[in-house]
Amino acid sequence: MVLVKILGLLDFFVGMNLILLKWQLFPYFALIMGLIVLFKALIFIGSDPVVSAIDITCLFFFFLALAGAYFYFTWLFSLWFFQKSFFSLVA
Repeated sequence: MVLVKILGLLDFFVGMNLILLKWQLFPYFALIMGLIVLFKALIFIGSDPVVSAIDITCLFFFFLALAGAYFYFTWLFSLWFFQKSFFSLVA
């Protein structure tokens, strides 16, 4: 149960970093968070492949935002991480 809360906090920080990358704030912290979530998605791909595939897709645009290419629909990916975080922390 504690692991679910920690992973929920991780998703929250990734969602916040995705918003902050709009203004190129904290790029090194965002890179570390993105790599951790990528590692998490690859670990859990066997138990829930749909959610892991969506995570990997979101992380693709996360790394594009990290490189400076921030699209108008990138906010939706931030919402994905926020809703995952919410349900992990509430559970």
